[in-house]
Parts: sequence; structure tokens; C-alpha cells
Amino acid sequence: MIQIIQRLANIRKPLEASPDALREKEKNLQKNTNPDDVEADFFSGMKMYQSLLSSTCEFIHGRASQLLLVRKHNIKSLNLNELKEIAEITDDFIQKTEQLCGKKFYGLRGTLKEQVKRFLEVFHTKNLNNLKVCLESEIWKQADVPREFQDLIDGGFKRKIQPAARDGVESKISRVIFFAVHGQNGVHSGFLKFHLVGSTLILLKMISRYVECAAQLKGVGSDVLNKLILLLQLFNSRSCGLVLGAAAIQTAGLKNINVTHLALASQSLGLVISQIPVVRDALTSHLPRQHRVLLDNFNAVKGDYERHQQEIFNKLVHIIQQLAEGAMKNLVESPWAQGREQPKIKVEKGIKLLMKQTASMHNKLSSLIDEKQRDQIFRAIANVYTNTTKEYLSRLFDKGNSNVRKKVSAQVQHILSRLRSLAGLGRNACDTLEVFLEPM
Repeated sequence: MIQIIQRLANIRKPLEASPDALREKEKNLQKNTNPDDVEADFFSGMKMYQSLLSSTCEFIHGRASQLLLVRKHNIKSLNLNELKEIAEITDDFIQKTEQLCGKKFYGLRGTLKEQVKRFLEVFHTKNLNNLKVCLESEIWKQADVPREFQDLIDGGFKRKIQPAARDGVESKISRVIFFAVHGQNGVHSGFLKFHLVGSTLILLKMISRYVECAAQLKGVGSDVLNKLILLLQLFNSRSCGLVLGAAAIQTAGLKNINVTHLALASQSLGLVISQIPVVRDALTSHLPRQHRVLLDNFNAVKGDYERHQQEIFNKLVHIIQQLAEGAMKNLVESPWAQGREQPKIKVEKGIKLLMKQTASMHNKLSSLIDEKQRDQIFRAIANVYTNTTKEYLSRLFDKGNSNVRKKVSAQVQHILSRLRSLAGLGRNACDTLEVFLEPM
């Protein structure tokens, strides 16, 4: 198909040579003919030539348009580089013939744009379907990160992703992706570290291809942006249903949704949140100035991702809240809450298990998410402990005998010591619970 377009473009050469032939003929006639007659004949010939030239170019454009339409099914199956080559040859042909004829031709240009949009529609549908399949089978386990994905992030999605291995040398593998953070003045202020799952890496690769489409194909930057927004929305909504909605138990065969699954989902969202301004910047130069207002759609997507991430944080806090309420309820409803003497005041098994589960969550989150986010979650968990302990033990402590008060004091002392030993909470965590402490 490319060869046919090139042959059509080659017709331009003899057409361009025709005015020179006419001028040469004019010089020969001037030697033996009246100058006024020669001039009149020359302009008449030029007018006839221009008309013939325009008609010829219109005919060629029409044939080229028919060729593109006949091959529309083939165009949909082309890769981006092949389509780019066809588009560049056709666009160059249009521009040269417009210069030659001194007029605009819209038919072939419109047909070309229609076929590029058709290609983009197929490209987008395939990516949506592939992303759905990847998410449905995602087991939310940390994936290894080949070096080319770090290069993609470092390059701001402005460099084409490279294959996993080149020249027989295997790509370096990492467990995380780093993203350099800069302050408002542009000074580097540190790195964010992300632990990801396989479907997030696939999303990154897809994003890079959308940016590449906008860069390589003229006139469709706005369409690419709108379709990329839809892709990001799909990832957000489907991952929410799979993890927070626990649909992955059916789709991927998970036994349950645990802290690791929630943390990795949060990290995947966090990476996209960090890259939305980068992708926006990469697309800006490929949009007409009047269409750049569409870039504001990224703000809504970013807000959706941030709310989703906060819901995950709330879910982690809720897990501890349920455990704490269960442990406290079992405690106050057991014979322990009665005023019987005990030879030795001790921490109950339920409270020990509760604090062990809390420490386990802290350790998992410390290894997977950002320290600031972990501390945010555990400050909320500390508030849960404060409220739950007061709700279940205050009445018992206030109205109980000295033996009950000492038993309550022992449980609270254990809770405080274990919470305050966790990184990020500090020695003043749950300080209002100190009213339950009594000398042993």
C-alpha cells in the first residue's frame, strides 16, 4: 500500500516540470512571433495548464482516497510505525500538490484522518480488553520490575519503551520503581518508591503507547487524550472492585483480601497519581492550543485515584477497628470482667493476639508503602484504640473493684507499650488512655 501511495506521489514530478516546458516554448516562439500574441498565448496556455493540473491532482487525490477506503480493514491491523509511514507519505503528497496547484484539497486529508481515527479506535479497544483480562487474572502479588520501566518513568513518557533484552544482554530487574520528587523551585527533594503488580506495569506500557500515538500521528492528539482518560478510569474502577470489592476472590481465586493486597493496590494507585502530571506534560505539545483545556480532565482522574487510595487506607484502619472491638467485647463479656481475685494480674490472650496482629500490619505496610502514608494510617489506628478502649473499658474501670481496675490497667498498659514501640507513633500515642493506668 505504501508503494502505491509513493507511485501516486511520483506523478507530481512531471507535473512540476510542465511550467518550465511552457516557458521554454515561449522563448522559442518569441524569436519569430509578435510579442503581444506570444504573451496572450502564454497566459492562455498557463491558465489551461493550471486547470488541467488542478483536475489531475483532484483525480489523483480521489483515487488515493478510494485506495485508503478500500484498504481500511488492512489499516486497522497495521502497527503504529506502518501507519505513521503511510500518513507521512500521504500528508507530504497533499502538501506538495497543494503548493503546486495553489489551492487546498480536503478530500484526501479527511479520508486519511478518518482512517487514522479508525486505527486509534481499534488500538484503544484492544488495550481496554487486554487491561480487563490482566486485571481479572491479577493475584495482587508484587512483581519484578524490568529496567525499561524505570527508564520510562525517568524519561517522562517521552522516550519509547525499549524491549526487555538488547544485544543478547538481559534487562536488569528491580523490585521497585523510583520516582524523583522535585519541589516548586525545581530542586530535587527525594524519591518515592513503589511496589507494583503485573497489571500496573502493563498499564504503564499502554500509557507510553498512547503518548507515542499522539506524538507520531498528526491531528489526533485530542482523541488520544480522551481515550487515555478512559483507560485510566477503567484501571481505577476495576481495581477498586477487585480489591476493595473483593471480586478478586472469584476472578483470581484468592482466599481472601489481605493487608498485602490492599497495600499493593494502594501503591499501584500511588504511582499513577504521581505520573498523571508527567503524562499531562508529555501530551501538551501534541494538542492544538484550543484543545489544551481538555488536559483538565486529568485533574478529575487524579482526584478519583486519590479518593480510591484513601478508601484503601480507611479499609486498613477498619480491619484493626473490627479486631479491636471483637477483642474488647470478648474481654468484657468473659468471666475476666468479674471482680474475682487473681493470683497474678496478666495480659489476656485476646489482647496479646490483637497487638500481635496490629504489629504484623505495621511491619507489612512498612515494607510496602511510603512511610508518611503508613504513619497516617497508624495515627488513625491509634485513635481507634483510644475510642474503642474507652468505649468498652471505661465503665468497667470506673465501677469495678480494685482487682478489676488492676486487670484493666494491665491490658491498657500492654496496648500502650506495643503501640508506642511502633515506628511513627511515638511515646505520646493514645496518651488519654493513661487514665487507666494504676500502680501494680
